[in-house]
Amino acid sequence: MRLLIVTLMLLATPVHALEWVPAALVKELSPPELDAEGCALPAAGRHIERNTDGVIVACGMLVNDRRDGYWVYANGRYFMHGRYHAGQKTGTWLALAAAGALSGVWRFDQAGTEHGISYALEGDGRLAWKQVHIHGQRVFTCEGWEWPC
Repeated sequence: MRLLIVTLMLLATPVHALEWVPAALVKELSPPELDAEGCALPAAGRHIERNTDGVIVACGMLVNDRRDGYWVYANGRYFMHGRYHAGQKTGTWLALAAAGALSGVWRFDQAGTEHGISYALEGDGRLAWKQVHIHGQRVFTCEGWEWPC
């Protein structure tokens, strides 16, 4: 719940109003500067993937042919972003609906395995599901209709 609240605050609040939030958390959840296409800057060396209509569906950096750094995915309905390290997802990944509402959060450790609380939200903000992983091992799961979840 704390992560959801901080995430929503980061999306809707100017950075200067979040001085009490730990800098590491702000850095982890905040995207870098993006260009007009929604890809992280700088543009030099950036890898872009497009669908058959030429629309960008993924963009980020490749290092030694592996995803590295900040990546953005879009499919017209959702926008997902997070960081890779040597081809593995790391840290917190966020999914946003096209209108900007938070729709999911996934957490990964430095090895790229799920670690921590991950969850998805329905369009109206209700919990769709929640899972807890410890270094890739699922230790808890529930659907939003189960209570308490």
